[in-house]
Amino acid sequence: MTFSSILKKTKNFDKETAMKKLIIILTCLIALVGIGYNYRSQKNLKTDSPVMKIGVIGPMSGNNAALGQNCRQGLEFAKENLKNNQIDYRFVWEDDGFQAARAASAANKLINIDKVDVVITCSAVSGSAAAPIAAAKHKFILTVIASEAQIAAQSPYSFLHWPSPSKEAEKLLELLDKNKAEKVVFFVENHPGAKALGDAAIAATKASGRKSIEFNFMSTERNFNDIVLKADAEKADMWVLLTLQPGINIIGKRIQEMNIQTPYTTEEIPTFMEDKSMFEGKEFVDVYDGNPELMQRYMEKYNTKNLYGVAFAYDSLMIINQLAEDFYQKNKSLPDSKALAEGLQNLKGYVGAVGPVTIDENGILQTEAVIKKVENGQIVPLKE
Repeated sequence: MTFSSILKKTKNFDKETAMKKLIIILTCLIALVGIGYNYRSQKNLKTDSPVMKIGVIGPMSGNNAALGQNCRQGLEFAKENLKNNQIDYRFVWEDDGFQAARAASAANKLINIDKVDVVITCSAVSGSAAAPIAAAKHKFILTVIASEAQIAAQSPYSFLHWPSPSKEAEKLLELLDKNKAEKVVFFVENHPGAKALGDAAIAATKASGRKSIEFNFMSTERNFNDIVLKADAEKADMWVLLTLQPGINIIGKRIQEMNIQTPYTTEEIPTFMEDKSMFEGKEFVDVYDGNPELMQRYMEKYNTKNLYGVAFAYDSLMIINQLAEDFYQKNKSLPDSKALAEGLQNLKGYVGAVGPVTIDENGILQTEAVIKKVENGQIVPLKE
């Protein structure tokens, strides 16, 4: 064997040895990283705690994505603020795109496949579609950002956490009084939440001795020329616009194009509009934002000023947590839907992010509505 052939073999051997050593080192490093990640993950998941799975359905994309996004962030924020809880709450998120069919499909998935313990829905569309499915399975469901009382009427396990339309109607009458409005035109979209608000507002308006004219339209309406012209011909003292995006934006454009001077207001709508210019300087009825100090921390964390529904989502988890923790303390097991429902019906003296909460015999958690104003593109609560 020549010297050159020996040298060649030695070089090949060194390369092979070095490559094997490198592979072994990399394998060890990957294993160590995996062990560390798994340890942290297991630590965060509280493997020694009982797990309550909470399915959440809401519009987290599309024109009304702010509803679902605020709801999700409110729930996440609440979980971060839990103290001394023995139960590990894990969310399963479902985006329904503000479509009833998708919400129903999500409810079936969460209940039948994911086997969640609780369902939370984040809009009238979400709640209306999911509540009958939850009722059929005797599953506890709590809906926020929705005004339709029928959601809570689905079963003894179905609840609604939002100011009732009658509470908002009371505040609307204050605005009508302030504007000396005796003849009122209502624009009401054929949407569960808008219709619930419209029915209560129109009933309250008539009961106060005022004349009301109602214009109804489908959620697919995109013209509004005829409706706006007919409303203008009524020579009303005030208009009440109860429609969601994109309808509300089109109506605003038509009002501007036709140079209509009739004052108008609404309930809730401006809070989740990105462009609030059509309501600049106008007062409207809305839900309470929540505890100022708590909401300030929320705004700083998520870099937002949009608080629509956040405090109600926050309270939803806090209430479920209180009910579940109390049950676990006594029974050393997680409550089922029946136990949660009974606990909520018997809830007394609860004060949350939205203030005092009472629950009526219909499963509706009652809170107060407020009057706000749009100033420089921002929403400002009026001092009572």
